[in-house]
Amino acid sequence: MKYLLFSLIFSSQLYSKEVFVYSCEINKELKTEISLLDKNTPSVDLFYNQSKFANCLFENTPLSHPANPRAQIQEAIWQLKLKSCSYYFEKHRDKIKVDKDVTFKQSSNSRPSYLAIVENQQPVLCVPKK
Repeated sequence: MKYLLFSLIFSSQLYSKEVFVYSCEINKELKTEISLLDKNTPSVDLFYNQSKFANCLFENTPLSHPANPRAQIQEAIWQLKLKSCSYYFEKHRDKIKVDKDVTFKQSSNSRPSYLAIVENQQPVLCVPKK
């Protein structure tokens, strides 16, 4: 009975496949990390040379579509609107020009995810952060 209880407590965390944080490399010096822990207010951290210089908060809009668990290809489309950005280093403020309307295409399994966050640029590839 102890083993059954022990395995039930820890198995949900060990075998959970849901990913909440994605890392998206813009170039060799710049990257972003999107956190979906709070589904209503996702956040994005901005990095320059592995140093975090800003945190941006977004609000989820009604245009977002959750993933369909019955579909063969499970993708969620997040349509986000910028609420605020807090910059820790003002000199890096212009390194990444964050768009006011951001789209994150979250895919499951081996399919890539994409984040369109940089103003007037193509979406960047994102990988789950371990």
